Amino acid sequence: MANAYINISQELSPSDLLYINTKKQLQADTITTNTAQFTGASILEPTLPELGTTTNLSFEYYINGQNVSPLLVTLTTGGGNVIFTFNTSQLGYSLETDDEIIAIGKFA
Repeated sequence: MANAYINISQELSPSDLLYINTKKQLQADTITTNTAQFTGASILEPTLPELGTTTNLSFEYYINGQNVSPLLVTLTTGGGNVIFTFNTSQLGYSLETDDEIIAIGKFA
């Protein structure tokens, strides 16, 4: 089994190793009742197809210090921004502009 790990490691590029090990924390700078926007942010994508793509499951979410399940979040990107949309009906409350929303994960 140890040899299998070594063989897989030898196939990974430095950028894929960086992707696997990245857990960058950012704070949202624009918040609406159900979205948190990270202006000027972008997400990392692996070059190796076996690693999949970056999704909402590639991040941890905290609203005012409380962990939120990634299953309640949708990820979109565009215009140099990363936007996380929260399912506030399942969350049980709406977001407020002064909330502290932190995401930790595959940010570039």
